[in-house]
Amino acid sequence: MSTQSGIVSSEGLLDTFKNFKSGSFVIKVSSDNTQLIVDDEFQSKETDVSKALLELNKYISGIYPHPVYIILALSSTLNSNSDYAFISFIPDVAPIREKMLYASTKNTLLTQLGSNNFSKSHIFAWTELDELSFENFKHSSEVQEDGPLTHEEKTLQEVNSLQGLTLAESGARRSNDTAYKKKLASMHDPSSTSGGVLMFTVDSELESEFKVLSQNTDNGKLIIFGINLDNEGMELISSTTGVKSASLVNDLESVTEKRGAHPLFALYNYSTNKFAFVYSCPSGSKVKERMVYASNKQGLINHLRDITESDELLIDKIFEIGDLDELEVNELEISQNEEKNPASTTRNGLKFTKPKGPRRR
Repeated sequence: MSTQSGIVSSEGLLDTFKNFKSGSFVIKVSSDNTQLIVDDEFQSKETDVSKALLELNKYISGIYPHPVYIILALSSTLNSNSDYAFISFIPDVAPIREKMLYASTKNTLLTQLGSNNFSKSHIFAWTELDELSFENFKHSSEVQEDGPLTHEEKTLQEVNSLQGLTLAESGARRSNDTAYKKKLASMHDPSSTSGGVLMFTVDSELESEFKVLSQNTDNGKLIIFGINLDNEGMELISSTTGVKSASLVNDLESVTEKRGAHPLFALYNYSTNKFAFVYSCPSGSKVKERMVYASNKQGLINHLRDITESDELLIDKIFEIGDLDELEVNELEISQNEEKNPASTTRNGLKFTKPKGPRRR
């Protein structure tokens, strides 16, 4: 059972909902964090759901990233099993305290308003402004009508949707239709490891960087790359030589400052013929990007190993982090020191390595 905040609906909110017949209204937590109240700054009697969502998007854009709840009256043309839609809008980048308050108050609010007023297919939990659209509303309703999904199923569904997949079974439901499945970009490339869940092509420039790794005679090669969702490709962001492990975080952060809060992959030649793989998913990145990067991570590692093993290169360290300041380079520095000073052993001839420090929290 999830933790409850103890915040309850005000009498004014309950009265508003009791007399609510059309339009939409916004609910927020009171300034003293004791009650749920109607947001008087937003008032709408728009009965067309698509136009109502446009109004809501415009208003919430002005108060973003603060969380809110939304009650939306459904028109009879939607053939809904309920009269209302409930939207819990809690952005990923909202202040942590607000996220906790709203997440832990949602169930209380639904119970007090009457869960029977909202069908399963019209209770939403959204985090992005672009989700406040009629197209997303319809899509989300159809998905939830099919029944609850596991976390893995939701992830796969989002990834397939992003890449334009039409699942074969959706066509099989209609006997007169022919099932159709669009090929992923990776399916056109025989070198891609779609079996290892690498579902994007690797562009020629980045692939060239991978293939010439064995020609790099100096340690410190750093290749940074990412996924372009628009063209279904994995693209090179930057390639640098002579990067010291002590400055690795700074080099990565300099790229993030230019790109914004997007995930990234990196391959770092920290020692002779030895590489570290870095997957960073910063706290400001979008949910869809996180899912796509996470879904392709292992396939990408398999793809890199297929290439590097033939060149006698080793990817032996894998770092999966959130923000880049979580990256600990202790292990890399130890390996570099051992390579420079192979005689640094104990009296018994056993190699000594400094214990790994605690991760930053």
